[in-house]
Amino acid sequence: MLDWPLIAIHAALLPDGRVMSYGTQVSSQGSGTFMYDVFDPAEPLDSAAAHLTLPNSTSTNLFCSAQLVLSTGELMLTGGDQVVNGKHLSRGVPDVNLFNPANNQLRPSGSFMQRGRWYGTATTLPNGDVYLQGGTDGEDHPELRGNDGIFRLLKGIDTLKTQSNGDPYFDNNYPRNFIAPNGRIFGFDHAWMYEIDPYGIGDAGNPGTLNLFASHWDVPTADGKFVERGWAASSSTVMYRPGKILQLGGIRPNATLIDITGAKPRLVDLPPMSQTRQWANATLMADGKVFVSGGSTKNLLADPANQDAGVVAYDTEIFDPATSSWSKAAPLSVRRFYHSVALLLPDATILSSGGGSPGPVTNLNAQIYYPGYLFRNDGSRAPRPVIQYADGALPPVVAPSSSFDLDSPDAADIERVTIVATGTVTHSFDMNQRFIEPVFSVSGNRIRVTLPANAYETPPGYYMVFIFDSAGTPSKARMIRINPKTR
Repeated sequence: MLDWPLIAIHAALLPDGRVMSYGTQVSSQGSGTFMYDVFDPAEPLDSAAAHLTLPNSTSTNLFCSAQLVLSTGELMLTGGDQVVNGKHLSRGVPDVNLFNPANNQLRPSGSFMQRGRWYGTATTLPNGDVYLQGGTDGEDHPELRGNDGIFRLLKGIDTLKTQSNGDPYFDNNYPRNFIAPNGRIFGFDHAWMYEIDPYGIGDAGNPGTLNLFASHWDVPTADGKFVERGWAASSSTVMYRPGKILQLGGIRPNATLIDITGAKPRLVDLPPMSQTRQWANATLMADGKVFVSGGSTKNLLADPANQDAGVVAYDTEIFDPATSSWSKAAPLSVRRFYHSVALLLPDATILSSGGGSPGPVTNLNAQIYYPGYLFRNDGSRAPRPVIQYADGALPPVVAPSSSFDLDSPDAADIERVTIVATGTVTHSFDMNQRFIEPVFSVSGNRIRVTLPANAYETPPGYYMVFIFDSAGTPSKARMIRINPKTR
């Protein structure tokens, strides 16, 4: 168990391998204005050198904002909560702040969104623009942040529209959005799926068009049955392969594959998890499996004053896409509920932290999960293959659909190369993680890695590259930056 200086409600893996987290202090429930922390997992984990904790002097309450690493390497934080006379209003602000890993400074960007957004989602588009959707006070239209830093409202996309019975089409609390294999935004909530072309022509010549797919309840599974899946804002989701999304948890232990590799989405029922998990985290592992941690049977956000969390999910479990099966993993020693986070680190371990404010926990702590791929059968640590590069070297920059080289003294024994996008997680949703298994070739100590021909499978940003030896043991990651797709 590691001490943590704040309740980590938000966390992002930076291009230099450190973790920036922010959230709240015990002494200031619901406040994100006081400080942020930069954690260096390369330092001794229980040492003071592992943490750099600094005050947030931006004047923005960052509670329940969205965050995304830009192609510049800076972390962009969009939105937050309105605070008036010390009272938190649960309303959106249009503030945009930037964290610079080079000097560890968090500062206002000088630009503002067209809408305030509290519980909004940010997604990097193939050309490097950032698509922002949802959040309280941003329900009506999404917007784009161009590479010039200017925000433009997409009036051709109406995300406030209602059904004939008056119910909204969209739940705008952290909408689950992804870059689809066709380059557009695919998203969904607990009731609807949609496809958005942020560059299409909409009303009055404004960009943006929307295609609303059928209700989740009306989409048949592979066996032709109609299933009530129980999806809710408290569920978790991850695109574990290009065009294949694992949706899990919420008010039931169900798991569903959403396959968007074809012309229309296809839903397939998967074996359920071992128990219901509300507010769990789903984290891609270095080998492409999905690690699920935390949660409980009760939605603590819906009833924050209730200290009864129901059945607590101490056990973690792993989904294997190759077999569509679940297996138990090492249990947590603390309860991780609402406002917890989990991130894959460059050494192929997984950081778990946060939980609380509100809720029956106040977790100023963290744990690190060491997956089985780091150990021999006898339980001892396995020797790891090595990617050779200078410590502290800047991430190499590669073009989408291109090849790049790695050097390793273990090249002859390498059987897999995997690429995992750096994570940015909050509220049980990592807005950036995705997994790719590229083809590669070996010549001497050189490994040539070829990215997918479809550039939409590698949206621009920072990625961790792992090499696996014949024993299935991964290296520590080499960070790369993939450039935007040019039109």
